[in-house]
Amino acid sequence: MTDILRPVLELSVIIPGILLAYLPVKSYLRQTPLKLTAWLLPLLLGICILGGAVCCALQIPTRWFLFPLLPVIMLIYHKTLKISVWKSVSIFLAVCLMFGLLPVSALAAIPTSGSCGKNAKWSYNTATKTLTISGRGDMTDYEVDPVIGIEDAPPWNA
Repeated sequence: MTDILRPVLELSVIIPGILLAYLPVKSYLRQTPLKLTAWLLPLLLGICILGGAVCCALQIPTRWFLFPLLPVIMLIYHKTLKISVWKSVSIFLAVCLMFGLLPVSALAAIPTSGSCGKNAKWSYNTATKTLTISGRGDMTDYEVDPVIGIEDAPPWNA
């Protein structure tokens, strides 16, 4: 179950993205917000679930599904508005840029210490680039599989 959940959640970033894209153009909608939500939300949820299942079954990264999907979503976005192509594309690309920068802010908070077992701890010295593992007893067994993505990577691998 968790194998399919990760790609579905990764693809679900399009839902808040498209909602954010509609905020500045609410007065230019071709339909009422309720009608638009009634068909667009189930469509986006279906795309996320189906895309997650495809990515899980074919063992491909979600970006290979998401990149071809973005122009389709941009077309849907434009067709639901009464504004020019350039304005809708500009807003859509600005939202994509905002969501594209989110991983950069997450990388800024990379941990430099933590636990790696019941009585085991790790620390990373960024100045000397030295990883130190200390303590007694068993250490957590980490697994990295590049074919299907990193599932249980060690915390210092961030």
